[in-house]
Amino acid sequence: MNKRILVIDDEIVNLVLFKILLKDFDITLTTALSGMEGINYHRENKFDLILTDYNMPQLNGVQTFDILRQHDKSKYTYTPILLFTADSTKSIAEWKDFGFNDVLFKPINKDLLDTLIKKYLFPEE
Repeated sequence: MNKRILVIDDEIVNLVLFKILLKDFDITLTTALSGMEGINYHRENKFDLILTDYNMPQLNGVQTFDILRQHDKSKYTYTPILLFTADSTKSIAEWKDFGFNDVLFKPINKDLLDTLIKKYLFPEE
């Protein structure tokens, strides 16, 4: 069963890294170089999971999250959204208080990423 993931980050090297890290999963990966680009993709497509960076110009990850959630509410849908960040000044619990489903700290731990992908996209396996 092919799942669709959207990854949002202003750093192209991170987007390439996610393509490499997620290559073993049966997914279609879409990447966006800004929060607004990711929001536009989300408006036009149905994604099963969204991963967004926190530190981005124009719209940061929290602002992007808020707009994505508003869109989900208007469409009566719910898309899990994971944050990834190098900002370790907040705990996972604090990030989850913003509403994120889960958090990954950079550098991305592949085992943890795999666990979260399975948790949100392939829970029956």
